[in-house]
Amino acid sequence: DLVRSPHRSLYARTDTWSSLSPNDRALWMARGLHTLHPEWVFSFYTAAALHGLYVPNRLLNQIHVAHIGPTCQKSRGIIVHHCKKELEPAYVQGIPVTPLLETTIDCLFRLSLTEGLPIADSALRNLDISKRQFLDLIESSGQYGAFKASKIALHANPLSESGGESMARAVMIEEGFALPELQVPIPHPLYKGRTYRVDFLWRLSGQSDVAGEFDGMVKLEDEQMLKNHSVLQTLRQERNREAALTSTGLRVMRFTYDDVRLGLPLVTLMNHYGIPHVA
Repeated sequence: DLVRSPHRSLYARTDTWSSLSPNDRALWMARGLHTLHPEWVFSFYTAAALHGLYVPNRLLNQIHVAHIGPTCQKSRGIIVHHCKKELEPAYVQGIPVTPLLETTIDCLFRLSLTEGLPIADSALRNLDISKRQFLDLIESSGQYGAFKASKIALHANPLSESGGESMARAVMIEEGFALPELQVPIPHPLYKGRTYRVDFLWRLSGQSDVAGEFDGMVKLEDEQMLKNHSVLQTLRQERNREAALTSTGLRVMRFTYDDVRLGLPLVTLMNHYGIPHVA
């Protein structure tokens, strides 16, 4: 079929729809549904995606809408309706959504640390405030779920650059590993003034430091991230980069999204590289 209909009255070319990421599909559907239902206020994970937060893919399979009142429309299909006592929407590109802080709390109180930390990290960065201010806003909001949300927000770090990196850090926290520094510049061993940035860095006493590198497939699939280079050129650059890093004495620990998702492979790697546990 040339045309795909992901929801009633919404249509897209099948090849276009197939090429979209789960995040882009959620945004596309929200824009289409806003045209059909301009009174709808998007909430929870849909609002989080519209705000530009990192939302785990599995949470984007449904579209979440908030309404005022003690009772809501019945959730049906991919549309999930939520009731709220108060509703003062913000607007993202003209689309009504629950405000960023409210959206963050709504999401965090329902999620585990692994799925919630990407949202908390990106919310803290988008709000552009200190961690203490972030926690104070959550704790003083009086919003339902704020207490549980604050327990995840306590670990938020705006330096995290992807949802996968945030999820990896959540595994490290839950498994009791010493937490790394994030996005650390490493001087190039040959060219003065040039640096490489590593995703994670552990400075270890009595042994070589360890750089943790999250290998997201998006680096090889996203044309913008390829920067007009072929996949082969990008892989060669990554190999040269790793050679330069290891020549400084760093040990480079690479891991993938599947390592993070499954948990045990990442734990095994970290134990192998001697990453210490903390009390």
